[in-house]
Amino acid sequence: MKTLQVEMQKRIAARVGYLGNAVHLIPDENLLPSGTQFPCVGLKDGPIKHVYRLGMTRKKSELQVDIFCYVVITNMETVMINGVPGDPGILDLTDAVRESIEKWSPDGYTWENGDVDETESVTVKAEDDGRVQRKSFRMKWRKG
Repeated sequence: MKTLQVEMQKRIAARVGYLGNAVHLIPDENLLPSGTQFPCVGLKDGPIKHVYRLGMTRKKSELQVDIFCYVVITNMETVMINGVPGDPGILDLTDAVRESIEKWSPDGYTWENGDVDETESVTVKAEDDGRVQRKSFRMKWRKG
């Protein structure tokens, strides 16, 4: 799982240029590293399902990763869902991250998202920097 998450971290940072190094491996969606710059992305391990198929000696694993996107609300009168040039909204960021890893498979893994792409609605939470919008989705890969 960690190898998959580290490869995802590199790919998202490279493909979504305005994030820079703001792609983090996180233990919980409510725990971002101190000093985190926004917008940012958090990658959290999801369920791992080990599959044994009849007649096969080899085990396959299905690994799911939860992806959390975060942006700061810069103006409470006009909460930015879609963003403006130079300042992505939560939907812009989520779409860019999804596109950067959709159908992508690092060595040893196969992208397998046919039945998994759970997306939560946008939520808002208070942080030291102000109010932060969060949207998440889940993607699945197979190893073996």
